[in-house]
Amino acid sequence: MSTHSPPMRTSTCSDPKASPTVVGWTSVNNYEQYLDYRLDYREGAGRFECGTLNSAGVYGLGAGIELFLEVGPETIESYLLELSNYLAERLTSKGYEVVSPRGAGEMSAIVTCKHDRHTPRELYRLLRAKNILTAPRVNRLRISPHFYNTREEVDALVDALPD
Repeated sequence: MSTHSPPMRTSTCSDPKASPTVVGWTSVNNYEQYLDYRLDYREGAGRFECGTLNSAGVYGLGAGIELFLEVGPETIESYLLELSNYLAERLTSKGYEVVSPRGAGEMSAIVTCKHDRHTPRELYRLLRAKNILTAPRVNRLRISPHFYNTREEVDALVDALPD
């Protein structure tokens, strides 16, 4: 129900032993020498640059941050905790065991559950076929609602799960 890759921030004194996981055309020395195929990484955080700026992603991130600030972090937190409690209650009433922490100060919007008769992978595939996105994680099903999700969508998810 949400993305999983936040922006990355590093300092100019980043650990020089840290290696990039991908190579972009601006992450290496002499990056304007297009036929020089040596992978000599730039000094500092520049070695993590992937290449051409993702302009659409930058504008999308900006719009997302503006919306987040307009609604307000406290409002979002309150709504998400209420929504995740509702989800946990619905799952429990349907025979699913909620295994993510639900205590005050411990819980998050993410709800993780399991079922005695259905594997997380089976549940994931069943829900995915209905365009409901979840994630199978270590013998559990992870459900990650966000502030744009509604109770009706939670109901649709739980109703789509087998008993």
